[in-house]
Formats: sequence, C-alpha cells, structure tokens
Amino acid sequence: MTEFVRACALSDLPDEGALGVDIGDVPVAVVRAEGEVFALHDVCSHEEVPLSEGDIYDPTVECYLHGS
Repeated sequence: MTEFVRACALSDLPDEGALGVDIGDVPVAVVRAEGEVFALHDVCSHEEVPLSEGDIYDPTVECYLHGS
C-alpha cells in the first residue's frame, strides 16, 4: 500500500516555481508548472544543492549552480 504524505498547502506554492520542504529526513522540491504540481528529490545529482532554488522552464527544473 502506498502512503501519501502532505508536503505543503497549494497556497504555499508560487504560481510558477518551487518550494523546498523536508518529509522526514528527505528533501523534496514541490513544483508548480503550467498549472500542474510535481514533487521530486530536492538535490541536484551533480552538485548536491537544492533544486528548489533553481529556475523552472517549460516544466523543467534547472539547477541554479550549473544550469543543468
């Protein structure tokens, strides 16, 4: 059985952008883009920085540190 955990209220999210939250000890980026909401691991696989601090383009999250 899959258990869902509330990460944040929709009103906490910017209209287009991301919010970093912790669920237990896991950093999660909650992203609103093009009217949809997504959640992903909030760590860049290249530089170990928060993806939630990056930019959102055509629902792609871009790392602020190196643009990937």
